[in-house]
Amino acid sequence: MSRCFTNPKGLAILGLVTAGAIYLAFWHGAHLAAIAPLLLVLLCPLMHLFMHHGHHGQHHHRTPRSSDTDRPPTKEV
Repeated sequence: MSRCFTNPKGLAILGLVTAGAIYLAFWHGAHLAAIAPLLLVLLCPLMHLFMHHGHHGQHHHRTPRSSDTDRPPTKEV
């Protein structure tokens, strides 16, 4: 878990966000259901940012194993 949720202020914010989400789900569920497709589309850029956070712009390529480079090239017939 993230370090911001280990102090009392972080836990209070997490509790308030959870209470707000429960309030919205129970009392405004019909409104949320109406805009659910839009919310999914709006979440795509956020997911893209957070899911690719660990890459730092680097591409990881598979390096050949030593056994792959030791074999002579095969001729295609």
